[in-house]
Amino acid sequence: MTMIPSSSFVVIFADGTQRMASPRHGFVSTTGDGVSFNIPISTEEEDGGGRGEDDEREEDNARSQLRIAFVKPSFTYAAYQLDGFYNFYQKYRHLPDETTNITTDLNLLTVKVPDKTYLTYRDDPSDTPRVPSQQNYYEKLRELVEEKASSSQNLAIDIADITDKEVHEGDIFDSDGNNAYDMLFLFHQEYVTQAEYDNLKKFVVQNGGTIVFNDANIFTVEVKYDSVDNTVTLVRGHGWAYDDGSSGSRGAWRAESERWFNENRQWVGSNFIEIPSNDKDVTFSNDPFNYTHSEEQIVTNPNDEIIFDFGVMEDVTYEIDDNEIDDMQHFPGFGKVAAYEMTSGKGKVINIGIFAHKLEDNEAFLDFYDEEILPRALD
Repeated sequence: MTMIPSSSFVVIFADGTQRMASPRHGFVSTTGDGVSFNIPISTEEEDGGGRGEDDEREEDNARSQLRIAFVKPSFTYAAYQLDGFYNFYQKYRHLPDETTNITTDLNLLTVKVPDKTYLTYRDDPSDTPRVPSQQNYYEKLRELVEEKASSSQNLAIDIADITDKEVHEGDIFDSDGNNAYDMLFLFHQEYVTQAEYDNLKKFVVQNGGTIVFNDANIFTVEVKYDSVDNTVTLVRGHGWAYDDGSSGSRGAWRAESERWFNENRQWVGSNFIEIPSNDKDVTFSNDPFNYTHSEEQIVTNPNDEIIFDFGVMEDVTYEIDDNEIDDMQHFPGFGKVAAYEMTSGKGKVINIGIFAHKLEDNEAFLDFYDEEILPRALD
C-alpha cells in the first residue's frame, strides 16, 4: 500500500489495480451503494382527517427505529472449555481419516454452556476463569453502532444482548414467525445447533433480515443443545462425528470439517479456509490494518459484492472440506479473503471475512468499519 500525504491513500488490490481512497472515507469500496433495507411501516391515513405534528413525529419514529440483536456465541464458548471438545480433538488428532469408532473420553464431547467466565482447553485447572477474549471487541462494536445510528444515520435503535440459546429456541421471531429484529450481529459462531442454523437462514433468506458476520470460522460444527442440563454435545464437524447413544451405538468417528459446506456457500457466500492459524506463510498484500493471519473466510459465491479485498497470499495449496484446491476455476472468485456484501433471498449478509475481533484496538480498522460497513448494515 502506497501512502499519500493527507488523509487519502492508494490501495493496491489483488489483481494489481490501484484506486485512490476518498478523503471522506479513507478506504476504497469496490461496490456501489448497498442493497436497501426497508422497515415495513404503515402509511395509511384516515379518510378526511388531517395529521398533526404528533402523528408525523410518531410515523417518523416508526420509520427510523431499528431493532438489533448482538448474538454472543455461547455454544462456541462451551466447546472451547477446559475438559471439552478440544481436549478430545488434541488427544485423537493423529488418528487416520479411516478411524471408524472411538469409545473412550466421550465425556469430553458434552460440556456445560458457561455463563460469563470460563477456563479454556489451554488453561490450567488452577487458573482463574475469565471472560471470552472477544468481549472487548463486542463492547466496542456496540458503541460504534450506537454512535453511528444516532449521529450519522439519524436512527433510533434498540439493541438486545442475546445468545445462541435464544436463536436456537426461535426467540428471534415473533409469534407469527416474523423477524423480531431487523438486524443481527454475529461473532465467532463456529458451533451452532441445526435449529439455530435453520433459524438464522430463515431470518435472512425467507424473512428479509440482515446479518453482519464479524468473525471467520462460522457455522463449522453442529452441536445438540440440552436445555434441561444446559449442555451442548458434538454432533458433526471439525473432522469428527459423534453418536451419544440416542440413536444407536455410542462412539465417535472421523467426518468432514465444515458441517454445512454447500449451504454456507449458497446463502452465507463463503467458507472457512482451512489453513492453520499458526501458518506464517499466509500474508496479505492489501493490509492497512496490520492484520496477521488467524482464521478467515474465503469467497465462494459469485454474487458476493467485494467491499475490501485483503489480497491473501499463500505458498501452499488451499484445502477446503478436506479437498485440495489448486485450480481457481473450482470456485468463482476463489482465492479472495474479503469483506463483502451479498443479497441472500429476501435479505442480505455482510461478512468481514477475517477474525475481526483481533483488530479491536486498530483505529484504521474501526474507521473502516464505521465508514464502510455500518452504512451498509444500517441502510
